[in-house]
Amino acid sequence: MVALPQRCTSPPPPEVGEGQGGGNTFVTTNPFRSAWLRAATDTAGRPQRGLSYVAGATDVPLRFITLPALLDEAVERHGGHEAAYFAATGRRWSWYDMRTRADEVAAGLLALGLGRGDRVGLWAPTCEEWLGTFFGAVRVGAIVVPCNPAWSEDELAHALNVAGCRALVLSRYAGNRDNVATLRERVPEIDRPAPGGRLHAERVPRLRHVVLLGEGATPPGTMTFKALRRLAGPAQWSRVASVSASLDPDDVAVIQFTSGPAARSRGAALTHRSLANNATFAAAAMGLSAGDRFCIAGALHHWFGLGPGLLAGVASGATMVFPGPGFDPARTLAAIGSQRCTALHATPSMSTALLDQPTLRSTDLTHLHGGIVAGGPLNPETFRRIASELHLPGLTVGYGKSESSPLAFQSSTGDPSSRRAEAIGHVLPHVEAKVVDELGRIVPVGQRGELCVRGYLTMSFYWKDPEATRSTIDPAGWLRTGDLATLDPDGCLQVVGRVAVAAA
Repeated sequence: MVALPQRCTSPPPPEVGEGQGGGNTFVTTNPFRSAWLRAATDTAGRPQRGLSYVAGATDVPLRFITLPALLDEAVERHGGHEAAYFAATGRRWSWYDMRTRADEVAAGLLALGLGRGDRVGLWAPTCEEWLGTFFGAVRVGAIVVPCNPAWSEDELAHALNVAGCRALVLSRYAGNRDNVATLRERVPEIDRPAPGGRLHAERVPRLRHVVLLGEGATPPGTMTFKALRRLAGPAQWSRVASVSASLDPDDVAVIQFTSGPAARSRGAALTHRSLANNATFAAAAMGLSAGDRFCIAGALHHWFGLGPGLLAGVASGATMVFPGPGFDPARTLAAIGSQRCTALHATPSMSTALLDQPTLRSTDLTHLHGGIVAGGPLNPETFRRIASELHLPGLTVGYGKSESSPLAFQSSTGDPSSRRAEAIGHVLPHVEAKVVDELGRIVPVGQRGELCVRGYLTMSFYWKDPEATRSTIDPAGWLRTGDLATLDPDGCLQVVGRVAVAAA
């Protein structure tokens, strides 16, 4: 293990400007200042001059687009075709339905006085309301804060307070846990009428609105999701389209909290543009199209479920199949078989659970051909088993982080199966990556060091944590991943561990 470097490069001091999120600072210098590493004769994605530096292809241009515009394009292209199937309820949405649900939530948020820059927490498992809330919030420029359904009250309060959420949309239950009771421990004010319809919570001071999903008792300081959808009047409905059209693709769309203990968890601020482009490239690497039925087993609150899952489905126009609110191998296999899914989205642990499921042999997997596996360690033999026994000859592997929108590397369906089994894949388009030693010097090909990436995918900053931002993104725009990695002569990535942090 090597000590964490102080920085990945040593450029001249940059100009610094104020960032979104209350006091954050970010570098305004050209993030591609190391263009000297490039050469016209080099092949995109391959190491240059024997060094562990790669630059992705640029033949497909980046798009300056917001997430609502990405959804609008899917609606315009695919309209009444099936956009999503929710196995838990048996309901199906067309692309028109998805936008209508989003617009209902968007208008309701405007009626609550929420809009551009306001943070909306989303504490729920995968469900119809998750999709409606996500796209409704970003449609009016609100920033979504995905919250892990398994979080404790301390972890939830940490995220709500760091992000400064003004609204929280939550499911009443997570498995057997009563989420309302969990929230009540930190926000007892939900049991009292909210003056003017706004909470005033002592321990979560910026929280003003709590919206409950599903049926059941509704504390007087909360409202139901059904009521939110019906809250708007003509004035709010008339504003939705114009507000959406006025958004800047460089606006923050999501605050994605990192994993780990609550006290160390940080919120990565990700923009509309970075998320939309990354999802588009991920879908292209998988070969997803409007003719695919994409089974998304990964949780939507996690970077893997949101980016290469939900948003990749929207970018490609594929029909998204959601097996249930949480991962269950039996339900997932049943959905794959009954819905004739052609692509699978799952973590390595989920995939191996499918392999061990007794109903595997009786499930029709013949329509499957590809998808993506990411979000955890994967050895070559496990990859071969997944690809063979789940009938996934075109399965791709991805590497990502909350801070990188999220994917930086991914194999593609065009790569030989042997390469997809042995390595993660190549750097994605418009992304630079390098492997450096403890002094920040780029190491030779094949030598291990810390992986650094930069480009459109890099988070804007850690929300309200400028010190952590400066220690993670250097003045030249390189994001330190904290992962030990190697690049082979073809530019394929291997992650071999975590960087040891030097003692203070």
